[in-house]
Amino acid sequence: MLTTTPQQLTLHNIGQLKLPAAAPLPGTQLGGNYTFVVDGAFPMKPYLLRPYPGRDLTGEVSKKVFNYRLSRARRAIENSFGEGGDKSLE
Repeated sequence: MLTTTPQQLTLHNIGQLKLPAAAPLPGTQLGGNYTFVVDGAFPMKPYLLRPYPGRDLTGEVSKKVFNYRLSRARRAIENSFGEGGDKSLE
């Protein structure tokens, strides 16, 4: 499992993860580059999916929807590794 800080995650050490080469998604010509789902503490990089900054996205429904879906994806990933859940139990 990848546990790192924003400062440690660079394109250089992503190359050290030995990910398979990017390939089109099955049955399509759409690119299949690898991305990491991260929180707002990480910098903007082409290989990182992070939420739009700010709490007040009034009038920007598409950004609010993106943030909501990204949050759900992060929770699903964290729960699959057993990292999500109720922090008050620690």
